[in-house]
Amino acid sequence: MTIDQDIKNPFPTPIKPLRVRRNRRVLTAISSVFLIAAIVLAFAKLGYLALPALIVSAVLGIVLQFATRNLSNSTNLITDERERALRDHAHRIAYWIMAGVLGGIVGGTFGFLIKQDPSEPVMLVKDFFKLETQVFIFSIAAIFLGLPTSLIAWLEPDALDDTILEN
Repeated sequence: MTIDQDIKNPFPTPIKPLRVRRNRRVLTAISSVFLIAAIVLAFAKLGYLALPALIVSAVLGIVLQFATRNLSNSTNLITDERERALRDHAHRIAYWIMAGVLGGIVGGTFGFLIKQDPSEPVMLVKDFFKLETQVFIFSIAAIFLGLPTSLIAWLEPDALDDTILEN
């Protein structure tokens, strides 16, 4: 394969409602609400409610991947300059948001550890395998993995027409 050959995006053109920025933004907001609900419910020790919220958020995240034609994970060979600029911009924003999220988690953990009695164990192995702990860990992973796609879905303008999306 030579460099000048066109490689097409293997993701299909999204259905018409997902080509509209407003609809992608609504889908992104709903997905985020379910993800935040999963985290809040995990902290409230309601893992049996947090797990379905996390699953709904993950399914909506997959729909967003199709709505953006997996642009956040695409290579330079299948994207044009505008798409590359949008992808790179979304990754830069996601990087700084995740730096804040992870900084808050690390800072909160240190604050928690400072207040702990040194003679007591901080976290038992059985605590790690609780449903609430697992939902929290997977929720943070979902934020990390899905944030660039959510930003692209939020920032990308409406598709102009079907012929542009077919390329």
